Amino acid sequence: MSLLHFYRKPALSLSKKDNLLSTVRQRISPEIQDIETEYCFNIETSEPLTSQELDTLHWLLSETFEPENFSDTSFLDHHYGIASAEPAPDNKMRFFANA
Repeated sequence: MSLLHFYRKPALSLSKKDNLLSTVRQRISPEIQDIETEYCFNIETSEPLTSQELDTLHWLLSETFEPENFSDTSFLDHHYGIASAEPAPDNKMRFFANA
């Protein structure tokens, strides 16, 4: 089995990002300057994908008009503090993810 990771930015629209930043500044620290977001797609495969399958997967996951915002490496700068927020999958999601 193989686990592939792909990233697409941004994960939030500009207005949602601004709302989140405002909330974080109020609840955590007014010194927080910015928030960067990205989606992380975790793809588990039973065998290595062919180049055609990888191309199809890239096409499905990336934005048509902004291919530069899709990558197999994270866009987040790891020199700064990073907090990861991700939903805990329930059993139904886990079933479909492993189906």
